[in-house]
Amino acid sequence: MAALIGAIKLPPANVLGCSEGSAVALWLAVLAPAQESAVVVWGGIAALTAEDIAAFAARRDPTTWPARARAAMSTIDGAG
Repeated sequence: MAALIGAIKLPPANVLGCSEGSAVALWLAVLAPAQESAVVVWGGIAALTAEDIAAFAARRDPTTWPARARAAMSTIDGAG
């Protein structure tokens, strides 16, 4: 998210994070505070452990996802 905001040269953004997106909004606030003018989180998790971070990192590569999940997301975002 920080790379996208920087690449398209947006002014500081109001960021809303819901559920797992709350962690993204909070991490953006920690790692790139100049890119956020306001942060709202709702329904987020209270804390992240090293195991949580490892689990999120493991999901980044869609080639490791089950075939059904890859097919569903390919339908949504058009990726092959």
